[in-house]
Amino acid sequence: MASRTNHIKTVTEPLYKSGMAATNADELGNGWYDNNARVMESLLMRFTAMDPLCEKYPSISPYANSLCNPLRFSDPTGLEVNYDNLTEEQKRKVNATHENVMFSDVFKQIYNFLNDKENTTVYLAFGTTSQRADGSHVPGQYDPETNTITFYDGNDNVGTATYAEEFVHAYQDAKGILTDLNYNAEYEAKLIVTSMAGEGGVAGSLEMFGGDSKMLTDFIDSILKNGITLNNDFYRDYKTGGSIFINYHKNIGSNAFYFRPINSPSSLFTELYKKP
Repeated sequence: MASRTNHIKTVTEPLYKSGMAATNADELGNGWYDNNARVMESLLMRFTAMDPLCEKYPSISPYANSLCNPLRFSDPTGLEVNYDNLTEEQKRKVNATHENVMFSDVFKQIYNFLNDKENTTVYLAFGTTSQRADGSHVPGQYDPETNTITFYDGNDNVGTATYAEEFVHAYQDAKGILTDLNYNAEYEAKLIVTSMAGEGGVAGSLEMFGGDSKMLTDFIDSILKNGITLNNDFYRDYKTGGSIFINYHKNIGSNAFYFRPINSPSSLFTELYKKP
């Protein structure tokens, strides 16, 4: 079985850059520090909430951080510590990519939901992945039966878009969308990842959508520049772009998951992009 880990990281760089960094530090002036998973009260040097999976570690205080060893371990997610069988090089790849995608508010919504969902752990693994029609391996894939994201171990690094998309698939799975035949999870995941790229001013990829038609180019450019706005224009372009997406992947012999119908966006779009 492929090696697994979750989001606990062995600290390989200064503490202020990983884990218990003063992320959003003391914004309210009350001496509290927010490390995304929980808030720490600096005067008492303890968290204000219990570890959501504290029952797995009865010998450790539920208000502790990183198994009481923050110099060695960083726990940005609040999930269980599970770092067995990962090499230091694999940890480096994951950590570097994770830092590069956390700029996205949309990714944070997805990531925080998966972290907060009771008794849920999304495992990360390195190993062999599915092959495309041309014999190359997909860079990443999510297995809903084991809640495992596997990155192809033949690549030098984990791509940011790959990392983000597989977490989107895990989110789709948790929400019941991934296996719902009424929705095209692959198409929706790629639209969501495109919106994430736009948040950071990163160029998107038309190739994965199936071409460079003016309609598709305008649709993707709009998402990159303005994000996703749920209006009549988006719903119209969602369907038209989806048809191009399906035809493209049929022509290149992609998995049948890419051929699912594209009628209207799933509820995930309302959850992620609805304006307050």
